Amino acid sequence: MDYLYLFFRGACGFAIVYAGIIFMIVKKRDRVQMNFGICFMTVGLIFDSSVLNAIFRLPESIANPIAIASVLVLSQAFFEVALYIFECECRPGTRRHALLAGILWAGILCVLPLMDRALALEPAFTDPENDQRLAPFHTLTRAALYLWPVIILGVVFRLSRPTGSVHPETRGMRFTRWGIAVFAVILILISMSVVLPSPVLYHIGNGLLQILMLVWFLFIIRNPEVFRTLRLEIEGTCERNLMLKEDETDLISQRLARIVINQELIFSSELDIKRLAKAVNVPAYRLSNYFNSCLNMSFSVWLNDLRIDRVKKHLISEPNRTIFEIMMDAGYSSKTVFNEQFSRIVGVSPSEYRKNMRCEPVEKSRNSHAV
Repeated sequence: MDYLYLFFRGACGFAIVYAGIIFMIVKKRDRVQMNFGICFMTVGLIFDSSVLNAIFRLPESIANPIAIASVLVLSQAFFEVALYIFECECRPGTRRHALLAGILWAGILCVLPLMDRALALEPAFTDPENDQRLAPFHTLTRAALYLWPVIILGVVFRLSRPTGSVHPETRGMRFTRWGIAVFAVILILISMSVVLPSPVLYHIGNGLLQILMLVWFLFIIRNPEVFRTLRLEIEGTCERNLMLKEDETDLISQRLARIVINQELIFSSELDIKRLAKAVNVPAYRLSNYFNSCLNMSFSVWLNDLRIDRVKKHLISEPNRTIFEIMMDAGYSSKTVFNEQFSRIVGVSPSEYRKNMRCEPVEKSRNSHAV
């Protein structure tokens, strides 16, 4: 029975690797198809390597890093697919953060089994794959191994901008949603089977994963443009939800005007767009969209214009105060940033501006006497 299971597992692994090769050959320049090909090849190689490990009993110092590296590649490839679909909603830097987190996770999993030796812990669990005895930290590593793809897929949704939109209920969206949900449940099932431990649950989980990969392959082959279409639909939804209605624009304008008149918040050194959005009582992304689409400027440009205008008035009306004191009152905590912004808006440095303003009344007085 075990040999039959290993044969079936190995054959499925080779079939999944072959499916991945087809994806990569047919659509060489298609980003999502290439990453799906990497996903399939990695899953197939994980199945095949587990068969080889069961037959030849590879040392854990070799088998563990191979499994961890394979799942890291799988996670990043799935992440790239999800990022391709939802890219219009994701924050800049999401890809880099996910990769760094994945590398950190892989490093921790490589180190965890060493804790068993360091603490001289005895084997207390049984590996459901090959009946080997595993120490506690080694078991924890095996269980956590299957959870990272679930976490990494959630990163896209967690870090997506809160557009408040409802994703389009198309065939591609339903396939994506159910595919991700089933994939997550299967990996959680396999992880639980390692902790329990339960060989039956482990084999069921792996069998379901093989079936899921086959369903994905057949669906994508029959609908090669499904993800490209879905991406365009989501982009259209994002654009529609980012558009501000006239009554919302008027409301934001009125609330901003009251905040500017009050002055206390505007000239706080801790003010950022999130704090201002809270005061205006709108989401930060909608306030940012208001500045960009209605005022044709960013939040930082708008804020610096107000602050520099205040500084200009006080440089003239309060000649005995230092420029530094006036700068601090306007909300600047960095002299370098203040000087850069003042020069950008006014065209001269603060000291030159004050000097010019002092000379201007004298010049006007001389001209009046000459007349």
